[in-house]
Amino acid sequence: MQPPGIEILNKEKNMNEANDFSKTFEAEQFRMRVILVSISFLTGTIFAGVKYWAFRHTGSAILLSDTMVSLMLIPASAFAMFSLLMAARDADDVGERELGGGRSEYFIAGIEGPFFIIGALIIFKIGIKQAFQATELTGLSTGLWVLFAGAIAGILLGMSYLWTDMRSSNTIITTHDRHVVTGMYLGSASLVGLFFAYITGWYVIDGFVACIIALHLMAEGGKLLLLPLKGFVDTSEPDFLTATCQLFNEHRKEIWVDIHQLRTWYANGRINVEFHIILPRNFSVEEAYQEPKDLHNMINDQFGRTSNVLIHIEPCIETDCPFCSYQVCELRGRESPKKETLWNVESLTSKGGPSERIRSNKWTAPAKLMSKAIEVADTNTSLLEWLFEIMQQKDINHSAILKKMEDSEIEFRESVLAEELLKQQVPGLRKMLAKMLIFQLAVPLAAISMVCKKVMDLEKYVDQASSLGLLELSRKDSKKVYTVPTIIIPMLQEYLPENHQSLARVAVKTLYRIWWDPEKIPSEDRSTEIHRLAMESMEKKIAVEVAEQLSALWTQQKQPDKAITLCNETLVIAPDDYRLLRNIAIAEKAKGNIAKSLKFYQRGLQNCPDDAQKDKGSILHNMAVIYARQGKNNQALTLFERSLEIKDAIDNIEGKAATLAWLAVIYMGQGNVKGALRLHKQSLQLQKKLGDMKGMASTYHQIAGIHAKEGNYNEAMSLYRQALEIKNALGDDKSRAATISKMAAIYEEQDQPKESLSLYQQLLAIHKKLGDTAAHAQTLAVMSRLSVSIFKQFKTPGSQNPKKRVLKN
Repeated sequence: MQPPGIEILNKEKNMNEANDFSKTFEAEQFRMRVILVSISFLTGTIFAGVKYWAFRHTGSAILLSDTMVSLMLIPASAFAMFSLLMAARDADDVGERELGGGRSEYFIAGIEGPFFIIGALIIFKIGIKQAFQATELTGLSTGLWVLFAGAIAGILLGMSYLWTDMRSSNTIITTHDRHVVTGMYLGSASLVGLFFAYITGWYVIDGFVACIIALHLMAEGGKLLLLPLKGFVDTSEPDFLTATCQLFNEHRKEIWVDIHQLRTWYANGRINVEFHIILPRNFSVEEAYQEPKDLHNMINDQFGRTSNVLIHIEPCIETDCPFCSYQVCELRGRESPKKETLWNVESLTSKGGPSERIRSNKWTAPAKLMSKAIEVADTNTSLLEWLFEIMQQKDINHSAILKKMEDSEIEFRESVLAEELLKQQVPGLRKMLAKMLIFQLAVPLAAISMVCKKVMDLEKYVDQASSLGLLELSRKDSKKVYTVPTIIIPMLQEYLPENHQSLARVAVKTLYRIWWDPEKIPSEDRSTEIHRLAMESMEKKIAVEVAEQLSALWTQQKQPDKAITLCNETLVIAPDDYRLLRNIAIAEKAKGNIAKSLKFYQRGLQNCPDDAQKDKGSILHNMAVIYARQGKNNQALTLFERSLEIKDAIDNIEGKAATLAWLAVIYMGQGNVKGALRLHKQSLQLQKKLGDMKGMASTYHQIAGIHAKEGNYNEAMSLYRQALEIKNALGDDKSRAATISKMAAIYEEQDQPKESLSLYQQLLAIHKKLGDTAAHAQTLAVMSRLSVSIFKQFKTPGSQNPKKRVLKN
């Protein structure tokens, strides 16, 4: 174990190394920026002169616009260089906060915008004249060469700025590079515009292109004026505020009573953080000094760069006690049972501490009531917040509520508050809340309106109940939704309406209309709420529809037990409904209970009505698949043929394609190769018509397997390649592996071990990706055998493998 002194020295050494790296990185950034800005200045100076000469020589408005772009680059680069030199100076040496060195870059960045706008006005004036009173331009070939050279230089410089900006957070680079990159695009546009004017002789093009460039410059100038505004006024970055909030919550100490007035901004490539922290007022100077120091190090460690952190320390006051999580406080003289509440961006950026925020923003009652509320809440923050909300309401007897709460035990005071609040409300509001108990999920106002049709002033009651905390207001899909808090549910039992089932019927029909879409199943909680209400109101049609869709979804999500339970519950009000029986069969099959699955399929088939032919064909097909996999080909064939007959009658193309494919498999098992090929090809034609790529890939694979078994290797390989091409596009690795394996086996059968080994290497990578260790090991064994075979061929050229393997489909 190292002595404490050594540990401290090592920590300081690591911090020094991190600071040295940061300084090296900043020095490299500074050098790169200076080089680029210097090149911008020289390029702007040279090309401004050359382009102006070309403009005087030709009279082209396009050349004038390009001249102005280059001309504006000169002062902009000079300002940028000045700002870079200012920003490079150490903040401590120049007194950055006093002299505003950190904000100079925003000031300089904002100057570039007017240059764009002034230049745009000059160009626009000449461009309009040329567009509507076009004069012949001479010497355009010379102007084109000048623009070409300028465009090449602009592209090289602009790409350099784009690359550098990706590595920098400095505002000057962000704004100055916009000038350079804009020049790059406009230079290319000017070249194209002048070229067309030159080859067509339509000199109005020169004026119109110049006007377009002028409008673009004006828009860019406006953006440049707005871009630095948020930094110039130290506007906080939302993403960084969120990250800082999370950092404070993760590393929070119980002695941090509160953090507020948090502000963050970027300047000089550094993160600037400023906030106020409330600490216990009995802290010594040394203890109070240590916390900001630790916070500064924490921020630097988190964001990986040198940060300017300014922390204001404030002592706690008595009214902060309900919000303090300091467990043993000499000032309170007892332990605080309060649990910490997470800080959020709103509280961290507010102007005052917790009690001050409430007093300034929410509290409208006399100070005596405020003190009483804090006393009654007894460090229960959620209860205190609820009390503060109530104190805003004018028609509430605050003193009576506080007295009643004070006379009760601490643990029951929240319930007492709810009960007293409820008693003070008018009967109409209490009836509304009681009717809303029909819902167990937050619902929109439209749903409340339907179950509370006879309640007058409904919206007024909803707003009042929400403001008092008797209704919980939240948002779902950006819409307001309401629910009754759990704490007041027992208190509303005496107000419940007698006609519960009819109320449930109104509720389920309303939610079905608002939430349900057969094409797009709503969230699980909403679906189950609709189903619950449908069961309570005996609305069989809605209950079955929701159960059918939801159980199918759960089976797909590998939750067959939930699907079976839901269907069995719904069968109580919809006995022997074929859709529910079919879904139970599918779920039982997913669990591996084949006998049970067949039993439910048979019950579903018996109860399937004549007007549900599509469902009947589907059930027959699914039963046939089970028989086929059990090797009961005759039974499977009979059911497949019945299914195909139904699907053909109702023109169910998708179903026909699936059944034909399975019939082909049955035919192949019976040795009817021609019949199998014929059915596979029929299925393939239907799949192509539907655009079913996955089905096409499967059918190509099956047909290829038949040809391989028959020894038609060339035909088989061609079809396998078509299948693999589709599977590659679909990204189906498991299916790709099956096709590649078959192709490798054909190469091996044809005594081409090198080609086979190449495919097995691809197969190995897929098995590794899928995490299939057994297949991975098996493939390695095959590859080892092939490697030996290749070695033997190399040793004895012309040798052949006498052993032939029988390919399996």
